[in-house]
Amino acid sequence: GHGVKQDFEQAREWFLKATTQGHAASQFTLGVMYHNGHGVKQDFEQAREWFLKATTQGHAASQFTLGVMYHNGHGVKQD
Repeated sequence: GHGVKQDFEQAREWFLKATTQGHAASQFTLGVMYHNGHGVKQDFEQAREWFLKATTQGHAASQFTLGVMYHNGHGVKQD
């Protein structure tokens, strides 16, 4: 962290609060956390759900990451 101790659990809580307001970047970041297992158990299906929420708002990085997940077959049927 910059100026604070790195704390994935605390970060997750703040991102969750922002997602309740439809904040696409927070939805994407939660997807990344689940995809990579940062502060949470790695869960590709949960990551996919967060990325999908962000894509409905036109979040390009989420769209790209979902494409990569389908390409690699992570949490989705490879297509």
